[in-house]
Amino acid sequence: MERTEKIRSIIEVTSTLFYKKRGLDNEGAEIRNAYIKNVSFETKPPYNLDEDLIHGSYCLIAKEPKITLSPSPYWNPKILYDPWEIFLTSIQFFDDHKAPLPLTTLPPEKDISEYGNKVLNSKNNIVGVGNLGMIASRIFARGGDKRAYPNITITSKIINEWNKHICPFETYENTTSNDPSGDTYYFWTHFFISLAFYILKKIPQKAREISILDNIFEIGTPTMVFVRKYIANQSTLTSHRTASILGRALGTATSMWAEYETYSL
Repeated sequence: MERTEKIRSIIEVTSTLFYKKRGLDNEGAEIRNAYIKNVSFETKPPYNLDEDLIHGSYCLIAKEPKITLSPSPYWNPKILYDPWEIFLTSIQFFDDHKAPLPLTTLPPEKDISEYGNKVLNSKNNIVGVGNLGMIASRIFARGGDKRAYPNITITSKIINEWNKHICPFETYENTTSNDPSGDTYYFWTHFFISLAFYILKKIPQKAREISILDNIFEIGTPTMVFVRKYIANQSTLTSHRTASILGRALGTATSMWAEYETYSL
């Protein structure tokens, strides 16, 4: 991303966090109402339990003969991830702003449509798994990225069905409401960010910039909740705290494990 374009995109994307309200048109209102309805239920098992999620993820990863930490998108290994594109992609839906679409963080449309299969057949690129998981789960949870994937139709009915098929995360601060699909994309977002920034920090000319972005993103979820509630005046209905912490922790642990395995071969 060129410097001028980067500055424009930063201003365009971040500014929408402070004023953009969702669900003002008919289609958006229907999707917003589906989100509100899905969140308003008492949390019940089965859960994504902390100990089960971490152990299960480790067992799944350990089955692969060689996990790679790649600084490149799995669909275009000739280019590097752009850290600013990673950051801006993760903090806002594409339909909420008019900044240029990123070149390094949007998996092919057919992979989004075949999300489940692609997660399990990602050619061992664990960073790519996180990238695809973030974008695909966010699309099916909120339907807010039509500008990037115009041929994928997300309706309130699809959002309702998606939410029914997602196992909720165990939460400690709120037992009267839960957002399984929202927690899922928050988990994948933090998982992807921690993986991508971990490997990109190894590139000397990017290390300082990425460290700054990573430190900002570490407090990203509570910051987002605060901004949406007190400035944008359209609150998120759950904190996503547990899913965010788990995603970041598992992403960091996976990065360290994969790096160790690479050097141990």
